Formats: sequence, C-alpha cells, structure tokens
Amino acid sequence: MAEKELTIFLILVNVVLLIFVGGILAFIVLYRQRKIQYIRETQLLQQLHQQELIETQLAIQQQTMRDIGREIHDDVGQKLTLASIYTQGLLHSKTIKSDVFFSQISEIAKLIDTSLQDLRQLSKSLVQPELTHTSLEDLLRQEVVQFNQLGSCHVHLSLPSAPLLLDTSIKNNIFRTSQEFMQNSLKHASCQNIWISIYIKPNRLDFVFKDDGKGFEIDMQSTGIGLSNVKRRLSELTAFDESFVSILGSGTTLQFSIPFLNIPDETHSSNCG
Repeated sequence: MAEKELTIFLILVNVVLLIFVGGILAFIVLYRQRKIQYIRETQLLQQLHQQELIETQLAIQQQTMRDIGREIHDDVGQKLTLASIYTQGLLHSKTIKSDVFFSQISEIAKLIDTSLQDLRQLSKSLVQPELTHTSLEDLLRQEVVQFNQLGSCHVHLSLPSAPLLLDTSIKNNIFRTSQEFMQNSLKHASCQNIWISIYIKPNRLDFVFKDDGKGFEIDMQSTGIGLSNVKRRLSELTAFDESFVSILGSGTTLQFSIPFLNIPDETHSSNCG
C-alpha cells in the first residue's frame, strides 16, 4: 500500500513539475512575443514620428518660402517698382531742371540702397526690426514723405490723434496693405492724389484708401500677386465691412474695418501731406 501511494505521489510531483515547467516556458514564449510586438510598435511609432517631423519641416520650409516671397514683393519689390517708375519718368521727361533732376536721382539711389539693406536684413529675419519697434503712424509718415519727395503723385495722410497700439502682425498687414494700394495707384491709375485715412470708432478702426486715378472695371481686374496679397492681408486682419470700388474716370477706393479696443470716437488731428 505504501509503495502504491509513493508511486502516486511521484506521479503527482512529476505532473506538477511538468505543469510548472510548461508554465515557465509559456511565460517565456509569451514574453518574447510581447517584446517583439513592443519593439515593432516602437519602431513603427518612431517611423511615424520621423515622418511627422519630415512633413512638419517641409511645411515650415514651404511657409518660410511663401513668407520670403511676400516680404520681397511687399517691401523690396515695392521700393524697386517705385524707383523704376520714377526712372522711366525721368527718361521720358523732355523739360526738367537740373537741380530737380539730380534731386530725383538722389531719391532713386536712396530707394535702391534701402532695398539692398532690406534684402540683407531679410537674410537674418523675415520681419524687419522697424516694423517691430516703429509705430504704424511713423511707418506711414515715412512712406508718405518718401512718395511725396519723388513728386509725381501726392499722398495725403490723415491719422487719429490717439496712439494706435497694435500687435506687430496687425501693424505689418495694415502697413503692407497701404503700400500695395499706393504702389498700384501710382503704377496703374495715373493718379495725381492718394488719400490714406484712419478713423478710430468704438471697438473698431476704419480705413479709407482712395485715389483720383483713371479707375478700372472690377470684373476685369488683375489677379496678380499684388491684389491677392491685399485680399490675404485683409483676411488675416479679420477685416469686415470691406468695400473695393473702382469707377472709370473717377478713381478707386478701398475701405475696411478691423476690431480695435482703444479710445472711442477719436477725431483726426494728425495729418501729413
């Protein structure tokens, strides 16, 4: 009887050992499978992360190229276009006094020199320092003085007396829009006068850009980068009450408003030109 019980005990021990060893082996196999799965998932996540990084880098590069193109067009291109217009005017002018001639040549040289400086600055930063540290009012005054010194078209600037405390991006978009309007008026409209006016109203800023040029048919308007840039900038400004009117023989007017929190109902008191 004792021998039979011993045999049964040994069988049970062997069964338990087999189950234990089988459990260990199963655990090892499962662990290896989980480890392999984890490694594969980690590698997949790394690949996805690398792909996302590459896509992000490409998007940043594309946006940078667009920004560079816009800055070159809006700043350097504007100055060089202005210099070109007045150079052509001098070439086709039959009667011009020598002192006026050399004065305008000097202004053209300044425009070209400024353009070169802007290009150098653009290689360091896409946003010019003066756009960050100079108020919108002073930027517009400087631009108007530069236009008026060249003599072909007179720009009248009307500003509110209260300071316009604006973010750099908003200030940049407003300034570039005014530049674009003045350049287009000078280049295409054959105008004698341009009016740039800003009004502070409760919770808003109103802008009126106007010229007395030859106008054009809106349905026939150009789809060039200049007009598209104006539309893009107005969109970035979240502009409302937009109005773009051009009448043949009567000039062109661009009006728009943007949200603004400042002293309400401020009347004009600062004028240039």
